[in-house]
Amino acid sequence: MKAVGWLLAVCAPGWLACSSAPVSGDPGPQGGADTNESGAPSSSAGAGGSVGAGEGGQAPLGGAAGTPSEALGGEAAEGGGMGTAAPEGGAGGACDSEPVAVGTLDSPALSEVSGIVASARNPGVYYVHNDSGDTARFFAIDEQGRTLAELALDGADAVDWEDIALGPGPGGGSFVYLGDIGDNEARVGGTPRASINVYRVPEPLILSDEAPEPLVVDWERLSLSYPTAAHDCEALLVDPKRSELLLVTKENDGKSSVFRASALAAAEAKQTLELVTQIEVGTTQAPGSSLITGGELSPLGDGILLRTYTSVFFWSRPATASIAEAFASAPRQLLAPDEEQGESITFTADGSSYLTVSEDAQAPVFRAELCDL
Repeated sequence: MKAVGWLLAVCAPGWLACSSAPVSGDPGPQGGADTNESGAPSSSAGAGGSVGAGEGGQAPLGGAAGTPSEALGGEAAEGGGMGTAAPEGGAGGACDSEPVAVGTLDSPALSEVSGIVASARNPGVYYVHNDSGDTARFFAIDEQGRTLAELALDGADAVDWEDIALGPGPGGGSFVYLGDIGDNEARVGGTPRASINVYRVPEPLILSDEAPEPLVVDWERLSLSYPTAAHDCEALLVDPKRSELLLVTKENDGKSSVFRASALAAAEAKQTLELVTQIEVGTTQAPGSSLITGGELSPLGDGILLRTYTSVFFWSRPATASIAEAFASAPRQLLAPDEEQGESITFTADGSSYLTVSEDAQAPVFRAELCDL
């Protein structure tokens, strides 16, 4: 790709000011075999840094910035609805469509995609990252799987990145959250990690169709630990109503725990996760694999998606309901795509559909329409 004509803008908290600067760099190595439901992936370290400042940022391509949300423990914001009209096709779940392949990942660097989330500031853009074995980086793609940019976190670690989410952060605005939260040793009886990390990145503005070089972004580390025993975890969600990180653990018996921490915490502050509730998959009520491999909250926080290797589940969240209250209801099983090793799922930016990608080279991007949620 040509090394000219590409800018990345990264905005300060609250998006009161933006700076634009050309950036360049070498792509980090990518590798490391992933595992099946019972194996343990390898570890790797990563690299990355910050974008140079300048005067006067450019206007985004589209999408409004987020607004500040309430801190950990605050009351749920009022208001509901997915923010879109249901697609035509009938009431109830009758119009939920079969997942359809709408694209294919075009980059050989994206061989083990473990997380995907829709951008709030760049219409039609999604962020994805690889599982363990890659450097500390993520990618911007479009729905057809075309790579638009590679974004590097200089100096961050990449032990076992498992999921990615989007939500509010300090001062408001939109932030990308990258979950270095995997810990297979905790699930198979080995020596677990002492702590896990979530990296908080101000959401960039993609100002062109294609980036010529890796782009270096600002980041902050949120250090987390479990209150008792460590857990393996592959699902990271951000609650836009309460500005909370939510981690849903991956358990062999399907009895997963949901933990929370503040998304607004100061960088490097150590937080002990708080148990919110427990859910169970791999049962007659939530059939299929017992291992939760990814999840997402809808852009308005009123719907929850969790996936396993074989199934996709949806929980509705009424306007004033807590996460625990939402998970207390039985999930609705959605149509799941046929994937080799599915670990990623996201709502579209308007909440009307969901997308998934598998951990394969040149994996298809699947999209399924939703209704009456």
